Amino acid sequence: MNQFFPYAVDMKFAPIWIPLGVRPSKDGVTITDDGRFRATLGFLRLETPLDNVTGAHVTRGYRWWIAVGARVSFLDDGLTFGMKWGS
Repeated sequence: MNQFFPYAVDMKFAPIWIPLGVRPSKDGVTITDDGRFRATLGFLRLETPLDNVTGAHVTRGYRWWIAVGARVSFLDDGLTFGMKWGS
């Protein structure tokens, strides 16, 4: 059975993420039965074999304009889908 992990979404940022097609009850990370990793955030979607994922973690304490949205880190080749500000 697929495992689904929804994002923690801060509703005060709805004006930012609603136009991007974000659906708090449907967007998140899914680990599929056939060994795939799928992350969705509104119109954005990433899917890759689970073997490509080397780690994941939750971070806190970022300013909202840095944390909310999708971004790629060229420093560590990471991908972030941020939907909540604060703890």
